[in-house]
Parts: sequence; C-alpha cells; structure tokens
Amino acid sequence: MVIISNEYLGQLDQQTRAYQQEISERRRMETALRDALRARKELEDIVCHSPLVVFRCRLTENWPIDFISESVSQFHYIPEEFYTQQRMFTDIVHHLDRKRIRQEVERALADGEDEFVLEFRLMIPHHAVRWVETRFLVRRDTDLTDVLHILVPPVGRMVYLQGIMLDITERKQAEDMIRHQAYHDTLTDLPNRALFQDRLTHALTRARRHGTMLAVMFLDIDRFKTVNDTFGHAVGDLLLKGVADRLRARLRGEDTISRLGGDEFTILLHEIANADDALSVARKIVQAFEQPFLLDGKEIHTSTSVGIALFPQDGSDAQTLLHHADTALYHAKEQGRNNFQCYHAAMSEKATERLEMENELRNALVQEQFALFYQPQACAVTGRIIGVEALLRWQHPTLGMISPAQFIPVAEETGLIVPLGQWVLHQACWQSITWQQAGFPLMRMAVNLSARQFHQHNLLEMVAAALDETGLPPEYLELEITESVAMRDVEFSASVMQDLRDMGVQLSIDDFGVGHSSLIYLKKFPISTLKIDQLFVRGLTTDPNDQAIATAIITMARSMNLRVIAEGVEHEDQLAFLRACQCEGIQGYLFSKPLPPDALTELLHFAGEAVMLA
Repeated sequence: MVIISNEYLGQLDQQTRAYQQEISERRRMETALRDALRARKELEDIVCHSPLVVFRCRLTENWPIDFISESVSQFHYIPEEFYTQQRMFTDIVHHLDRKRIRQEVERALADGEDEFVLEFRLMIPHHAVRWVETRFLVRRDTDLTDVLHILVPPVGRMVYLQGIMLDITERKQAEDMIRHQAYHDTLTDLPNRALFQDRLTHALTRARRHGTMLAVMFLDIDRFKTVNDTFGHAVGDLLLKGVADRLRARLRGEDTISRLGGDEFTILLHEIANADDALSVARKIVQAFEQPFLLDGKEIHTSTSVGIALFPQDGSDAQTLLHHADTALYHAKEQGRNNFQCYHAAMSEKATERLEMENELRNALVQEQFALFYQPQACAVTGRIIGVEALLRWQHPTLGMISPAQFIPVAEETGLIVPLGQWVLHQACWQSITWQQAGFPLMRMAVNLSARQFHQHNLLEMVAAALDETGLPPEYLELEITESVAMRDVEFSASVMQDLRDMGVQLSIDDFGVGHSSLIYLKKFPISTLKIDQLFVRGLTTDPNDQAIATAIITMARSMNLRVIAEGVEHEDQLAFLRACQCEGIQGYLFSKPLPPDALTELLHFAGEAVMLA
C-alpha cells in the first residue's frame, strides 16, 4: 500500500493547473495567430486588389521601390519589374515633374511633416502619360505599427516614402477642357479677349526686358452685318471660322490671333525687327480675303480692314496699344476699307473729334436741333416743279449750320442714323401733307435712305408707320438709294425694293454712274427714277466723256421707261445740253438751292404750279 502525502498531492495539483494554463495560453495564442494571419490576408487582399496603387520606396538614390501593389498594372507595369529589374520610382515619373516632387519631399522632411499630397504625371510604356494624385506618407523603420511595415518589414535603419496613388487623368482632361473653354472662343477656337490680354502683357514684359519691338493689329470683316442679314447667322458663323483659318495659315506659330467678339479680331506679332515686318503681315492678311469664301454652297466676297500699333513708339501698355490699333482700324475704314493703316498721333485727334461729334449728335436728337430743307426738282423743259428732295440740316446752337458731310458718316457708323432717318421720313411726309392742306397739289417727296437704314430689319414697318401717321399716299413718297448701296448685294436689294414697291412707294437710284452697275442687275430693281450724279453734270460742257456718259444714261433710262433727274445743274449751258438729250428733270442751284419749309412755301405761292426757268 502506497501512501501519498498531502504535500505531494498539493504539488501535483499545482503542476496540473500549470499545464492547464499553458494549454489554454497556447490555444489562445494559436487563435490569435490564426486571427492575425486572417487579418494579414485580408490586408494583403485590400492592398493588392484595390484600384489604388500602394507603394513604398526607400529615400536613397533614385528612390528604389521595395513594394508596389498589383493594381500598378493599370499603368501597364507589373510589380516584378520593380523587384527584379531595379526599376526606380523616379523612372516612372515624368521628367518635368521629378524636380518638383524631390523639392516637396525635402521640404516635408525639413519641416517634420509626415503627410502631403501631390499631383504629377506618370510615364506609361509606349510614350503615354497619365496624371495621378498621390498621398505621400513619410515613414521610418521604427514605425512598427505601420501597415506596410507589417506586410513588408523594413530592412536597415532608413526613411521610407509610402504612397497611395489614384489615376486622375480624366479629371485633368475635364479641367483642361474647362480651362480651354474659359480662354478660347467657342466658335473659332481662337484665344479670347482674356487670353489675348494675358499674352500681350507677358509679351510686353519680355519686350521691355530685351529691348525688342512688337505689333498689335486690330481687324474686322468689312460689311459683315450685310452677310449676316442677307444669308443668316449660320453662314455668318461659317465665315468667321473661315476667316480664322485663313489668319492662322498666314501667321507664325508663336504669334497670337484672337477673336474679341462679333467680327473683331486682334493679332499679336512677337519680336518683329521693324515696322515693315508688321506691314508685310498686314498685306498678307488683306490679300487673304481676295479669294471668295465658299460657304454652304454660296460664294461670299468680302474684305478686311486692319489697324496697326507698334511697341514702343505707339504705346507702352496693353490698353493703349489696343486702343491705338482700333483707332488705326477706324482710319482704314475711312479710307474705303480693304486696306491697312499704321497708327499715328493725328488719328487720335481725329478720333477725339469724332467722339465729340457723336456726343453732340446724341444731344441734338434730344434737343431737336435738326431741320429739313427742301430742294425743288423741276421739269427741264417747262420749269414746273415736279417734286422736292428732303435734305437734313443740323442747326447747332453755337457752331451754326453743320454740313451733312461732317455728321452723316458719324451717324451712319454709330447707328444714330436709324432714329435720325426715321425722324426725317416722318417729317418729310408730314410736310407734304402740310403743303397740300395749304392748297398746293401733292408733289413727289424724295427722301434718302442710308446704307444702315436700307438694311434695317424693320424698314418696311418704319415706312408704313410714316405714311399711316401722316396720311401721305405712298405714290407721292420716293425713296432714294445710292447705286453703291443697291449694288452691295443685288439679290437682297431687289427683294427689299420689291417689298417697298408693293406698298406703292416710288424708288430711285441716286448718284447713278459713279458705281459699277450693269444693265442686267439694274433690270432687277423695280425703280422709277435714275438720278445722274453731279460729277458728270459738272463737266457736260467741257468733257466729252461726261457728255457721252450722261447721254448714255438718259437714252438707257428712256428705253426702260424711267424718269431721269440730273443733279447739280448750275449753269444754263448744262441745262441746254440736258434739254437736247431729252432729260426729264433737273435739280440744282440754277433753279433753287435747298430751302427751309417757309421759303419753299413762298416760292410755291409766287410761282403757283408753273415755276418757269428764264
């Protein structure tokens, strides 16, 4: 019989409990290890299968990569390239971005900053480029809880750069598109006003630094509004695109062409040797318009006018140069369009006078400073008054009577001719009715239509309103259109004239003979009268050519059953020649100068219905 002491039993019990604790601890550790392995596997799955590229590189020379996730394949790389071929982080960064990234990392290390975000480009195999946004983390080997340090334990004591990389190429492309749209014209894709101003400012800075010359050009399309009104805005847009293409083809790549808006373009010529360089380019631009534009099956003939300002002689800042180029453009328009002009100081003086004239015109409209004078038109044979022409006069309170030659061009250009012309039309119709009410028979009232008035979309409504409000029968209103306006667009002119004739209004071609009308085109116009320009009447007794032209016009008009009125008749021998040619009517100082309404009323009272020539 074995006797076990209580002491031994106590020791055995202690050992049993120790074994049980060891087994429990081992099971706990095994469970923890399984959990850790499962967590590690989950972490590996997250890192390796995330669309984000996770990487770690050592901050030694060229930044070798010791870990990169499988998702780098979206950039056409595989992780093994970085492990076996020693491909470095700097190898895949675009060469233009490497310096910036290094500087940012050096700054972060110096400032003790552990996290920062950069956007840069990656070089993709086969010369492609992708934009990425990367969140960089600065890690040291002592960061034992770091995720990548758990997955890939660090080797040696050094600083690591970890990154989480996201492809943002599409976002960058969208940003580039938005930026492009903000600084480019949507129709022509040319730089807009903002981008042109920016480039001009930078170009001026360089020109001052290096002592070089540059040129600013301002140009627009002659009679562009006519194209829009005649063919529609769709064709007008095609013309603007065509102009942009022709300008691009005639300028250097480093020069800037901009569309400011409408039909206005500006050009910046960098680093020219002298003014002749700018003139040569301007000449090429004007020549570029010599060939017609084929747009939507239509041949569009147009031209351009160009103003030029040079740095430094014509201005030292962007605004001054643009203003002076615009002033030179206006001068080119005054010279007949289809040409180019360099700015000079006298142009600014003239522009100032023009601006003052415009302001005075606006005041004159409000203050009713305008008046109509009337010049009789008489039968060449009997001297009987057969009509009158309404002529606008400006009675300025301090400057006195201002010639129409001074203010009509300004009114036409600024658009003031439209309300002014509407007043003239209404006043002339009202005066005709006033004379009728005074006991005189109705006479044909001739009223001039300017180019802008003729192309107004509401011309017919304006004429109808004047007739309705005054009660003048339409057959006693004759609207005069100059030959040059009528021939600018024959089809459009013929259409508008026919609409006016359908209202019962009479039509005449003014200044006939100074333009380029052909009989074929003239036949398309539903006119009743031709007016021989005074240029030919002046030389009737001295110039055989003027005699031949006047005779031909009268003969042609008679064959077409048109009235002929000769303007500017001042001498008896001119009248004798016109009578011999059977010219129907005359107008000029030989019979009467333009008279205010009261004076013409007295003339009508004095002569009755048969004012005779001596």
